[in-house]
Amino acid sequence: MSKSASLTGVWDGQYSYPRLLRPNGFTAVIFETAGAISGVVHEVAATGKTKGQTVTASIEGARGGASVTFTKVYDREGERHTRPVLYDGQVNA
Repeated sequence: MSKSASLTGVWDGQYSYPRLLRPNGFTAVIFETAGAISGVVHEVAATGKTKGQTVTASIEGARGGASVTFTKVYDREGERHTRPVLYDGQVNA
């Protein structure tokens, strides 16, 4: 993916934490307009009260060139994260 290509679309991927937890898969529907990004993430909870259930979260953030930052907020109470989760990274192929 080029640095100027839009992030708008449906993305499948995985994330992990720097602990002994297994990586977790997700599907994200992302919209990018003039560098602002927003969307919805669906994932199967790996821990907590909702373990094994599909949970959703909203994302909002920004992209400048290859740099991407966004905040993920889970939609329901009782999710494993009760506070927003902050992400930052780089766009790559």
